[in-house]
Amino acid sequence: MDTYVNQKSSNKLVFKTALWLLGISLVALMIHFAGWENILASVRSVHPTFLLLLCILQVGTLALSTYQLYYLMKCSGAALPFMKVFSIYMTGHLVENITPSLKFGGEAVKVYLLKKHTRSNYKQIAGVFLVYKLVSLLPFLVILLVSASLVYWRLDIHAWIYAGVLAFSVLMVGALCIGFKKMGKRMPKPIAKIGNFLGQAAHHARQVLNKKQFVQMMAISCFIWLAYPLKLYMIAMLLGIQVPFIILAPILYVGYMISMLPLAPGGLGSFEGSMVLMLSRTAVSVPDAWAAVLLLRFITYWFSLFLSTLFAALLLLGTRKQTFQTWPVARQTWDRK
Repeated sequence: MDTYVNQKSSNKLVFKTALWLLGISLVALMIHFAGWENILASVRSVHPTFLLLLCILQVGTLALSTYQLYYLMKCSGAALPFMKVFSIYMTGHLVENITPSLKFGGEAVKVYLLKKHTRSNYKQIAGVFLVYKLVSLLPFLVILLVSASLVYWRLDIHAWIYAGVLAFSVLMVGALCIGFKKMGKRMPKPIAKIGNFLGQAAHHARQVLNKKQFVQMMAISCFIWLAYPLKLYMIAMLLGIQVPFIILAPILYVGYMISMLPLAPGGLGSFEGSMVLMLSRTAVSVPDAWAAVLLLRFITYWFSLFLSTLFAALLLLGTRKQTFQTWPVARQTWDRK
């Protein structure tokens, strides 16, 4: 049985690695046909100091997202040091970036690690995450719907693409509502159990924040989501691309939504292709569009991937060290029994 489970896990790892490499290959192929010499020349025109400032801004947005989770854990009575929560958040962020799981894989890792490092049960942690996803998704969904409309009317996107984005948004809203509503008794037993679990977690979630705290968390989420197009706008300014922020923001949000589809880890290929397509519809040259997208991905994906890998390794080493330290005490207790 163990051999079968290990073989199955190994096959999944190979499959996900293959998808990741396929995404990288697809991006490389698109860059080749777009003319990598002109793209490289545009990228080199940006001074490394500005990239460092953008990386600092990226760390700031990650820290704010972590603060939301840290604050919610504190309000629920399961407080952890901020750096511990940051390490757990970055570990989940790593899983999100290397698996095509619509970010659910990363959230499951965060829940598991928070349960492991606190005395809380899974229902309590799940309640915290229901609030966390609510305060982060609601602003994004509102911004997304507005952005999708702006992109559709200003860039004349095909109707089926627009309808697909809206349908996916409605599905996400529906999934969120189901999570906050206990399923009926007529449902199949396994689904009813999941519904009961979500219902109990949602009951706890409603006790985590009061109205004032909820509004404060929503405001932080709005700032985080607005920081993403700000990075693209700053990159566009550095490259000499004259596109207003009100145009770049909808393009980025729609591209980000497309990248959330579980096609390739981190949306490799789908994000870059959709972004370049939409930017090119705003009279931006294809090489400049690729340069802007690659610089943005370096900051928001590759730099974050390196950072999350580092913190995941530190968290793993810290856990092993703690295990080795507690092993002699556990062994003495066992011998006494």
